[in-house]
Amino acid sequence: NFFASSLLNKAFEANPTYCLGVLSPAMLRPLAPKSLGTVASSRVLALFRAVFKVIRRLFPLNELLQRLELLRPGIDSLVKENNRQPVPPLSTQMALLSLLEEFPTLVPQRAEFRTYVLVRWLAQLPEVHGKGPLGNKIALLIKAGWQDPTRLPSEKKQQCEAALKTAFAFLCGSPLEPSREGRRKDGGEEKQQQGQHQQRLSPSLALLFDAMPSALVSVVPEFVSRVAPHLDDQVLFEAAVHMVLWRMNSDVSQWTAALLQGYLNADKSHILVEVTARAVHPLLEQLKRPETREGAFQLVRFLLLGCQHSSRTFRDNLLHLKEIAVTAFAKEESVRETDNNNSSSNTTTTTTTTSIASSPSTTPIRAMFAQMCYCLMFQHAGYPVEYLPLLEALKPLLKAQPSEKEKLEILAKFAWRRSDGSLVSDSLDRTDGNNATTALVASLQEEQKRRRHHTPLGLSNMGNTCYMNSVLQALYLSDRFRSAVLGYEKRLRVR
Repeated sequence: NFFASSLLNKAFEANPTYCLGVLSPAMLRPLAPKSLGTVASSRVLALFRAVFKVIRRLFPLNELLQRLELLRPGIDSLVKENNRQPVPPLSTQMALLSLLEEFPTLVPQRAEFRTYVLVRWLAQLPEVHGKGPLGNKIALLIKAGWQDPTRLPSEKKQQCEAALKTAFAFLCGSPLEPSREGRRKDGGEEKQQQGQHQQRLSPSLALLFDAMPSALVSVVPEFVSRVAPHLDDQVLFEAAVHMVLWRMNSDVSQWTAALLQGYLNADKSHILVEVTARAVHPLLEQLKRPETREGAFQLVRFLLLGCQHSSRTFRDNLLHLKEIAVTAFAKEESVRETDNNNSSSNTTTTTTTTSIASSPSTTPIRAMFAQMCYCLMFQHAGYPVEYLPLLEALKPLLKAQPSEKEKLEILAKFAWRRSDGSLVSDSLDRTDGNNATTALVASLQEEQKRRRHHTPLGLSNMGNTCYMNSVLQALYLSDRFRSAVLGYEKRLRVR
């Protein structure tokens, strides 16, 4: 490509009029690709780009516009029935994006280019390329559509919502590649189905949420709550796990939290219990890296403090929480104190200000991490010996434990709620609203209000209910049984 560009420049400098005639629209038209599905297309696009750059530099604008139009049919073909076309090779994607970046008039005007085509490219982009120039170019081209001053705000909002729906469809298992019906060879339908099952959603899809306007985060819970009741629980579980396991910068974290809030609005908290068990450990790993610490912590706190139905996930990760307290936070605290001591020897008036300004987010996250752990130990009391190592590791992070009142306030604040503020746990009775049921529920709520927080919870012993209580606890520790009970939708009738 560099050789071709240099050669074109030299030729045009030697005889510009002759070269312009040789590279006339009529001469270039047979070279213009009609589709962009092959590796050869990348070389053709690179050649056209070099020609366009020279003509733009040496000739009037109309000469350039005539030649740009030669590529428009091939580029627009990406939008037409894109779900039936294979994704172009990575080299072709890179060549096309470089061309569109330099000559934006060639960007297809149909909204589907940004809301489906580019989203689909991200969903299949290998993670190593997602972190490089190719992923950034796709994200920037998507973002440019939302920032186009020539479009109405309502039109841009509709396009953003369409892109979000496309991403959610891929998260829920929509095929990334088109059906190969009519082109099956050596294996027929069975081989085709195996190939589709082997597709994997790329973490590069997270780049879409980096490019989305943050003002639209609020529309996600309402959209998900409308769609979730019509989807299988396993599909919703896998969609949530896909997002939660992405690299958690602050933008991706808030979009993921909005998705999970939609599950709560749709009374799918039993799915979040299983997502918590699956995702907390990988999220805790991201707490070790400063660039993902804030976003990962927001989700860890949302899941662990919200999942007050079971102590399983918290207790399974006790050693991991202790390791993070020691390696990720305690060491940084010692470094910060050393820095403060060094700076105090030079100045006594600006030490505190300098310390806070140098790490504005580390101190509150460290303190909130300790508060979260203390609240979880309070919520899931009964395992004091297991908690001793974590308690020791938390001492350098917070000078004093939160009071009982503060712990209760934090637990109430982060308990899973719907968008209207109602607690998700309030829906677990699944009542049908008849008088007997309403009276029963009201009496139970009054009993709960009369309880003191330090009173042990359980059943009043009426002879041998201890056996039933132990059986219920054992069943609750069965993942499949617990998920089935929490996800039970049939209305109960009290006679």
